[in-house]
Amino acid sequence: MLARYDISCDKEEAGTIRLGQLRGQQPATRAEYKEAVEACSSMDYIEYNVSQIARRFGLDGTNLGKQLRAHYPGVIERREEVRQRLG
Repeated sequence: MLARYDISCDKEEAGTIRLGQLRGQQPATRAEYKEAVEACSSMDYIEYNVSQIARRFGLDGTNLGKQLRAHYPGVIERREEVRQRLG
């Protein structure tokens, strides 16, 4: 595992090294979904559901939904509240 991350050390030291877990969103993923997430937060796209917005930006609707739930909490709920209010 240490070789994968290009960490060189002796055997005694290797036992004490702790590798942190990856947390948060990858920068490449953030860039890929950035425009779609902004569209989900925008009133300009309120007439579309999340899957339709994903297709407009060349993304998968399920994955956009997962990104919104994991990294942008509240966006889906606010969208649905506004959509219900507007009819």
